[in-house]
Amino acid sequence: MVKQTDRQNRVVCLMVVMVAAALSVASPSPSCNTHCPDPYLNLPGHYVCCDQHPGKCPPVPHCPAYPRKCFYDPECGLNEKCCNTPCGGKRCISIPYSGK
Repeated sequence: MVKQTDRQNRVVCLMVVMVAAALSVASPSPSCNTHCPDPYLNLPGHYVCCDQHPGKCPPVPHCPAYPRKCFYDPECGLNEKCCNTPCGGKRCISIPYSGK
């Protein structure tokens, strides 16, 4: 049999989790033009900026030594794009400087 205090603790814990989840819903950023579903949380109402960096993904013939995994360009550095690679999935890849 569950003690009353255990039930109360579970209810309080559940309430805290629900409030935390409600507060963590990401609101769109005003500095971002394009918002996409958050691929990490994969929950309704959670969005991330998915604006495209300028330039195009270069050919990636082999797996880079230490690429960061990504879903969208804003997860990469300013001179990088989130590109498909033969490594499986997308990685942050340096793009050549265009001078523009």
